[in-house]
Amino acid sequence: MNWFNLLLKISQIWQSTSDDEFIDKVVEFYRLEYISFALKNYKFQGLDDRKYNIISNVEKKLSEVMGSLREDFLFTFKKWLSSHALTDPQLWAKSRLEDSDDDLTDIEEGLVSEYLRYTGQNGHRLDRRQIETVFGQILKEMILRKGNCQTISMVEDAYQESEQEILWTELNENGPDEFSESYGVDVNRVKSNPESVIDDIVNDKTIIDYLDNYGIDEIMSMLEYTGSKYTFAFEAYQYIIFPKWFEYWEPRGIEETREQISEVYDSLRSAKSFQEFDLAIKIAIQTSHQNGSMLDYLSSDHGFDSREIESLFSSLTAGDYTPAWDKQLREIGVSIPRKRS
Repeated sequence: MNWFNLLLKISQIWQSTSDDEFIDKVVEFYRLEYISFALKNYKFQGLDDRKYNIISNVEKKLSEVMGSLREDFLFTFKKWLSSHALTDPQLWAKSRLEDSDDDLTDIEEGLVSEYLRYTGQNGHRLDRRQIETVFGQILKEMILRKGNCQTISMVEDAYQESEQEILWTELNENGPDEFSESYGVDVNRVKSNPESVIDDIVNDKTIIDYLDNYGIDEIMSMLEYTGSKYTFAFEAYQYIIFPKWFEYWEPRGIEETREQISEVYDSLRSAKSFQEFDLAIKIAIQTSHQNGSMLDYLSSDHGFDSREIESLFSSLTAGDYTPAWDKQLREIGVSIPRKRS
């Protein structure tokens, strides 16, 4: 190999040709790590100054890649921790809604899906009628927590106000006799104190009655009309779904998993030296590889299928890329031991 080609091969060692995508950066991290190790541990057929210059450039590039990966992992780990906030149901609920559309389209289906999953009823696609049945169960549980779920009271108040207008119209158009017969109330009471009668009829109803009468779409429209759709979803996640989520995951080791990921997140934030950064990135990759949920978050954040990321991590761990890297190293004069077949 002539002098010019050798210099070209050497410069290619630390010059990345990959795109600035997450999976490319992970491969580059492993490649530069491997090259740095090989240069430091295997015989180099060349001047020591040249060897140390190559190592310096490789580690400079490695630092850049680690810095970028650090930001990627911090972003995803922070999101995962928010979505698994065991002691903070409000933060957990907020994270569930962060990626929702402004109009929270089909939020009722999302609530129903998670409710079924964490109550052990998942596994089949529901039609609209079945969704309404489960949604009604969620509403019933929210009614039991009406002190916390303020939107239930807001929606009931809005419906009761509308119901009162309808009842007054019926009374005025049909008269006390027909009205009392329709609603099973004493006609004399209707004549003497109609306000009290109408209030009793209206106050006797809950949001479940309105769900039965008008359907889920009308309920959601009312929530939107009163500007409380987001708050409703937030309260449903916080007070109804979160306890079921935690009950589902607690025996599956969620507390230990969260503690582990929290430690990795803290190490990524606090790393200062090259060695600390290097170790933190390695542990973040390893932790992600072992956690299917984290792979889902990484794939969502970086636009790759989780199976693609898992396959990449497995290939890197198995050493599938090292033959190509060994070839690069031998071309610049590093004596890489031949692996026995």
